[in-house]
Amino acid sequence: MIRIYKNGVYGNSSQEIVGTTHEMVLVLAAKFNFTPNFIVDYSANLGYIQSDGQWTGMLKMVASGEVDIGANGYW
Repeated sequence: MIRIYKNGVYGNSSQEIVGTTHEMVLVLAAKFNFTPNFIVDYSANLGYIQSDGQWTGMLKMVASGEVDIGANGYW
């Protein structure tokens, strides 16, 4: 299952995910026996810490427990 978020709105859509980061997650999933649920965030915001100590972007999702791991490739 892939959840697609565009402009902060959840939409029902299919999307093909490819690349080395995707492959890395699949290898980890096979090794540690879990099924990944990919969330594609079109904001392209990895995240940063704000002056109030709160995270934004993908790092906020990891820090808050909304997701278990975050993966993003910069090549």
